[in-house]
Amino acid sequence: MSQEKVDQYKKSKAGRKTASVKEARKQKLEIGIFLVIIIAALVWFIASVGIRRANSVVTNTIIQTEALDNYIYSLD
Repeated sequence: MSQEKVDQYKKSKAGRKTASVKEARKQKLEIGIFLVIIIAALVWFIASVGIRRANSVVTNTIIQTEALDNYIYSLD
């Protein structure tokens, strides 16, 4: 039983370096993918805000209130 544990320990010790390199690569890949997603979301948000601002047109409306003013003054 103890010899099995020793053999298992030796195998795990031998593969630690490659396992740590693989884990580091995997972590860097995950961070890279996360950053790409965040940057894409930011670009999409900024573009959509820019398009909305470009499409919004300010319009001025003129209301003639002469008839309403005449009616209100005639009530006095």
